[in-house]
Amino acid sequence: MREGIELRSNCVFLLLLSSFVLTWAVDNRTLTFNEEPQEITHSDSVFIDDLHAKGVEAYLENDWNSCIKYFSAAAKEHRTFMKTTAKCRNRCRSRSEGEPFMFPFDVENLHFYETAVRTTLCLLKCKNAAFKNKFVSVSPELDKLYFRKKPYEYLHLCYYQKKMLQKAASAAFTALVANPEENAMINNLKFYSSLPEVNMNAIENLEIKAFVPLYIQGVEAYNKGDFASVINLLEQSLKKWLRAAEECRAYCESPFDQGWFPDFISSVSNHFTFCLRCKQKCEMPLNSLNGEYHEDMLPSHYHYLQYSYYKVSKLQKACEAVESYLLFFPNEETMIKNKEFYSQYLNGNMDYFVPREEAVKYVQRQKYENQLLNFIDTEFKKIAEKMGDTDSEEETNEVHS
Repeated sequence: MREGIELRSNCVFLLLLSSFVLTWAVDNRTLTFNEEPQEITHSDSVFIDDLHAKGVEAYLENDWNSCIKYFSAAAKEHRTFMKTTAKCRNRCRSRSEGEPFMFPFDVENLHFYETAVRTTLCLLKCKNAAFKNKFVSVSPELDKLYFRKKPYEYLHLCYYQKKMLQKAASAAFTALVANPEENAMINNLKFYSSLPEVNMNAIENLEIKAFVPLYIQGVEAYNKGDFASVINLLEQSLKKWLRAAEECRAYCESPFDQGWFPDFISSVSNHFTFCLRCKQKCEMPLNSLNGEYHEDMLPSHYHYLQYSYYKVSKLQKACEAVESYLLFFPNEETMIKNKEFYSQYLNGNMDYFVPREEAVKYVQRQKYENQLLNFIDTEFKKIAEKMGDTDSEEETNEVHS
């Protein structure tokens, strides 16, 4: 404890990049040095599945230039598709919710459906404008692959064959960050670290989230005692983390093949549950710093900020950050002691201890959604078990001729 405030230890260590072996397909292929791969431009519709298929075909035919060209194009188009789709959904939801209703009274929940219709119209206009009237599509199966950055497993091999070793290492690292349990990719990165042509300090995550460098720089500034820079960097990081979470949640509102033909309310409930389960998973990839998982990524911003605001004599801001952190971890001893210290400093005045609005919204939504999912899992499991018992009884009582 220093000056009555307990500090947060530096929890940010980049994924260690150490020694390695290329585990797939590298040994039986030959390095080539023909012309640089060219980028793809589109004038008409974009089918990400087609780009991916051409990339796989090029890989199998040892056409490394085309492999790089098509997989890079597919990854870029998918990234743009995700970001644009999420942005349109968030923008249209916000805009539609601000529109006055046609009729002042909410008869049979018609306000909800009017908002849904307005949002749908807005989405059509927004996507047409964003994609410049092109048709852009990706299959659900491929969408999952690109969301998990699996195509970079192809890309690193194609870069390797072109002897573009720095890019190969970055592609392997990108795949590993998204899939830290992949032993093959761990071994690949170890291999690249053993090559004199590869500068491990220059390896990039090609799909890095905007908040990550800001967060890392903020923690570095914290360790140097540059608290004004900490505040500047981590406030930006906090906004970008929350924005990335909202984009992920919006992208979760995707098409859903229910596999059967339920009635209207059942269909709405099933699709809602499908989207909600997806949204609950958005936090996990955002808690990764280049492959190192931090369960407290979001609340840790408030931990660093509370001490930094204290050091620049902004006590109200420090108290708000303390109270925000305690929303996530109400029994965390360090922060409870910090709150006691600030309270004593303020002669027992608790007026400053008001959590920040974005923290309150996030925690309340998480709690409500978790409760709702628990209810869904519990209640529908009961019905499924009961229906299963009924089916068993019917089978037992059935008369066979």
